[in-house]
Amino acid sequence: PRGAFGKGPTAHQDALMELARENLLLKHQLHVATSEMSRLSSVLNGYENQQDKEKAAPKGSQQKQARSRYWTDEEHQRFLEAVQNFGHKDVKAIANVVGTRSATQVRTH
Repeated sequence: PRGAFGKGPTAHQDALMELARENLLLKHQLHVATSEMSRLSSVLNGYENQQDKEKAAPKGSQQKQARSRYWTDEEHQRFLEAVQNFGHKDVKAIANVVGTRSATQVRTH
């Protein structure tokens, strides 16, 4: 169908085409977001599995891991959250939250 003068699509058809394009874009964005959520869920599961392994490991193996000189971004983030929750004086509680550092390392961080 053509417009009033027979020169192309009507404004109504233009609006429908624009909505169809927007719908396709939104479907694509939803797909990308769903894929990212799935990826992040896998990362979280891997992190939780690692935490479970560290808790189940003998104390000596945890101390070896705790001797690393530099703090990772994840350790530092857990440190900051624990300081907010427990205050800077409860180094044992902070060390438990960090999970890979001793109370002494927490105290000097």
